[in-house]
Amino acid sequence: MEHGKNMDYAEEIKALKKALAERDAIIAKQKRDYDALEAKFRKLQEKLEEKVKELEAIQEKRRVERARIFVPKTETMKDEPEEQVVNEAEGCHREERGKPGRKRGSRDFNTEWLEKHVDDIEVLFPEEYERLKAEGHVLVEMGEDVSYKVESTPARHKVTKIIRKKFADRTKDTVIQALADPRDFFPHSVATPSLAAELINGKMVLGLPYYRMENNDFLSGVGISRQTMCRIRFEVSDLLKPIYGRMADILLKDKVIYADETTLKVIGSGKSNCYMWVYSSGHYSNPVYVYEFSKDRDGDNPRRMLKRFSGHLVTDAYQGYNGIDGVKNCFCWAHARRNFVEIVKSIGTEARKDSKAAEAVRLIDAVFMEERKMREAGWGPEKIRAARNSEGYQKLLKDVKGYLTETERTAVGKLLTACKYMLKRWDSFIRYCDDGHIEMTNNISLSTTFYYPQHLHTSPVFA
Repeated sequence: MEHGKNMDYAEEIKALKKALAERDAIIAKQKRDYDALEAKFRKLQEKLEEKVKELEAIQEKRRVERARIFVPKTETMKDEPEEQVVNEAEGCHREERGKPGRKRGSRDFNTEWLEKHVDDIEVLFPEEYERLKAEGHVLVEMGEDVSYKVESTPARHKVTKIIRKKFADRTKDTVIQALADPRDFFPHSVATPSLAAELINGKMVLGLPYYRMENNDFLSGVGISRQTMCRIRFEVSDLLKPIYGRMADILLKDKVIYADETTLKVIGSGKSNCYMWVYSSGHYSNPVYVYEFSKDRDGDNPRRMLKRFSGHLVTDAYQGYNGIDGVKNCFCWAHARRNFVEIVKSIGTEARKDSKAAEAVRLIDAVFMEERKMREAGWGPEKIRAARNSEGYQKLLKDVKGYLTETERTAVGKLLTACKYMLKRWDSFIRYCDDGHIEMTNNISLSTTFYYPQHLHTSPVFA
């Protein structure tokens, strides 16, 4: 009897174990299915996040492109105080050009200059003045309105006829003749230094094409062709080569050189764009600006120019300036800041309050403000170097790097590119701290591109 019961218990236990095994198998299968679904969900979620980032990057790119087209070309934001403007090149250029338009009652001329160059004074009285005075009226002068008139006299050209006499010496059966002036820079030509200067000023400064100068009343009468004008320009270039070489020698002996390049369209070059490179000295040296033309943007151009230079080179991080023997690269903070400014300008005013790009601009501007204080105080290079390596100044740099590192983890699109641009080159960005002669930016060379005729940047030039 008991044996039968034990058999029944054994069967029940076996059945229960089987049921438990089946349950465990079902649970395991459900868990595997759940894990598979969860993994699939995570993949879909990752793909969705990638698509969202791509969409945000596209939207940001479109905003930046629209801002470049429609927003005023300035790095100063509307809500940025005037004293925080750090783009020195832009500031200088704006000051030279003057603000467009003028308010009512304002003067768009230099009264002080006009007053110093007054040739004639004309005093006008009211029409009734003489009559009222004759009738015995008591007239008390109560003031005057002063205005200026400027007359222009067209340039006057002086034509000198040079006659070199010839004589036949019958005694010795020879011919004698007056020799040409050895001081004449343009033999066998009507050109003189003053006429050559006028032609070059018209072409290189005023941007007048040769055909327009050819039709000038005086030049058209003389018959100076475009080819002759071009030849005169080449001759002047040859005459100035020793001065150009001397300037380059002086520049290459400097401790710091600032470099930049700009596009140039040249007819007959076979290139869609050629380049004009500019190399300039710093604030603590005599101002020297050397321009170099090339048909391409290859790194061989700066390597050839700077092969005798040993020192610091401040540029916009274009890789063509890298790998030059004896040169330590320093990168421009204004160019790095511009990447964040473009993002900020592409979003609304309200969105700027929480913008990571705007915060990056604020942190960078804090460093610029310290630099401005040093410049305004008139500090020398040694004192500037000590200040840059102080604890307070270094903390500002660490704040910038720390924020960019943190932002890079979640940034997308233009913001990610702007962060990486600085972080990958951080050592070169802070190398200016090694020497007080070095500026944070290459705005010195950038500003000299404004001196290079603006019309030549976009208008074709004949090779």
